[in-house]
Amino acid sequence: MTAQPVARHSTVTERLRESIETGSFVPGTPLSAIGLAETFGVSRSTVHGALRRLVLDGLLRRGPGHQTFVPVLGDDDVRDLYLARWALESKAVRHVIATETSDIAADELERWVELMATSESASDGESARTYDLEFHTALVAATGSARLQRMFRAVISETRLAFRLQPAASTHTDRAPEHRRIASMIREKRTDEALAALKKHFDDAVVALISHEGDSARKD
Repeated sequence: MTAQPVARHSTVTERLRESIETGSFVPGTPLSAIGLAETFGVSRSTVHGALRRLVLDGLLRRGPGHQTFVPVLGDDDVRDLYLARWALESKAVRHVIATETSDIAADELERWVELMATSESASDGESARTYDLEFHTALVAATGSARLQRMFRAVISETRLAFRLQPAASTHTDRAPEHRRIASMIREKRTDEALAALKKHFDDAVVALISHEGDSARKD
């Protein structure tokens, strides 16, 4: 990274989060508070605060001797991650439909679906994956709950990390149709069918992430 002074703890946290989510710090990478303080032009205490925040969010872990590193997510981590996402997003589906905001939510969801479809047509798997996650972020945002969105931010950050472990497993080209179905069912207030489609989407994602070739090289 190029050294760029930053003033606030929150800015350091977001810069580190972005570096982890985009793969600049690959899973297994240890992070040095001294080195990061020099890179960002801030104090070590500022860096330590940022590292603590990202440990709480699941994007970093503590090891022996207080070492902090980017985790390598194992199969149990992936299953637990999608269990948490199911708890949050199924609640979002129920809330959006019950509070009569389904049309507004569906409009926003379909916007991301169209971007997915365009990316898939161009064989741009990376962009399609990004729009996939934005779709789910928009679903939770449609609840209007700040607390639900804060909780969701942590699990969606870990989802990006999981995708970095198995990029080929997360670049399938059928995102748009399955997301379009979910959005349509939300618009039509078909709660049970929307939940069933979301659950299948998550189950398929778990299978892809834990069974993709190279899985044996991952660590729990």
